[in-house]
Order: sequence, then structure tokens, then C-alpha cells
Amino acid sequence: MVDQLFIGACGISAEGATSPDEEEAFLKKKMISRARQVILLADRSKFEKTFLHKVCDITDFDVIITDTQPDDTVMKKIIENNIHLIVTELEGESE
Repeated sequence: MVDQLFIGACGISAEGATSPDEEEAFLKKKMISRARQVILLADRSKFEKTFLHKVCDITDFDVIITDTQPDDTVMKKIIENNIHLIVTELEGESE
């Protein structure tokens, strides 16, 4: 058992995280099952992408750290499930 797991994902949607690689998805599932706290690190390019192999449900994340607020569908799931969202910005970045 580990206290904290920092993990990335290839695709993230309101349903959860996915991967194009079956072995990667399997390994990440195992790692998530062994962690007390799961922290997802994902930039804006990962959201609203889905791949064939499911890694986990969005509810399996305790914290999501990203560079922009996800769309409304994902935000609704984050709020409903009390997932801590941290949105960062690079210095000098503006939208």
C-alpha cells in the first residue's frame, strides 16, 4: 500500500480515465487499487479524449491537478464526487 499515487492519463472524460494500451491500463488499475490517495496530473489536451482501455472511473481520483478547468460535464462529476481540483497557470499565460 502507498500513501499517495501521482498518475497521468492519456484520456479523461466524465466517465473516467482511459488508455490506448491494454498493458498500461492494467498496470495503472493495479497501482490505483494499492493507493490511499490518487492524484491525477493532466494537461488540457487529455480531457474529452477516450481510448479503448478503461483505467478507472473519475470517482477513483481524490485530486486532479491540471492547467485549465475541465468542461461542464467533467466539472459536474468532480463537484458531485468531492474531488479536489487544482487548476494551475503558467506564469504569463492568459486566456
